[in-house]
Amino acid sequence: MFDIEYKGVTGRQNGVLITDRPAIPAPVEDVELIQVAGRDGALVRDRYLNPVEFTIPFNFRERPNKWAERMRKIRTWLQGSGELILSDDREYYRKVLSVQVSGEERELKRIGRFEATFNLDPYSYRIDGKEEYAITDRRILNNEYETSHPIWILTGSGSQTLTVNGNTVTVTVQGTTLIDTDRMITYTLADMALRNTRLSGDYEDLYLVPGVNTVSASGSGTKVIPNWRTR
Repeated sequence: MFDIEYKGVTGRQNGVLITDRPAIPAPVEDVELIQVAGRDGALVRDRYLNPVEFTIPFNFRERPNKWAERMRKIRTWLQGSGELILSDDREYYRKVLSVQVSGEERELKRIGRFEATFNLDPYSYRIDGKEEYAITDRRILNNEYETSHPIWILTGSGSQTLTVNGNTVTVTVQGTTLIDTDRMITYTLADMALRNTRLSGDYEDLYLVPGVNTVSASGSGTKVIPNWRTR
């Protein structure tokens, strides 16, 4: 039976069942065009994907005197942002931006029905893309998916360089330092303090592009969380 896992908790653990698997739409790409005087057609300035939205119908059965309590528990579960995993696509997770619970109905005192509308990041992310992978000097990384925004993990002390596809950044490392290219922040793991001024270079230069990526690091023990993603 189809189920979901949201923020580490499944629907079955909350005593709810999904009455119909949702059709998940493909993300829609917006393209920003530039008209140039004296030139036919247009130039593409930028491309980006819009968030994806879909609705899941649920029902549950509960004792009449516990019905409202169960509904409150469900609302607490289905709120905020988090990671969503579909039971028939367990190699991937989706990043939920927000959830809206609506259409609550009570039938025969025991049966509850409601819908949850999920607003999501347009990409699907590989579960194994959350793991740490060691980087050795001049290692070749093969990205079978779309351009990813990895987290680079550097250890040691002093100035280190990280080169991805010929693009080099310099980082002043203190202990374990993380470069999160998606959020575009640099911080130390021990105290979670921002260290953005310790990085010289562009976060975009550290993305992993589709196909073969060449990576080298001056420090030993450099690792990467690739965050593989696809549409």
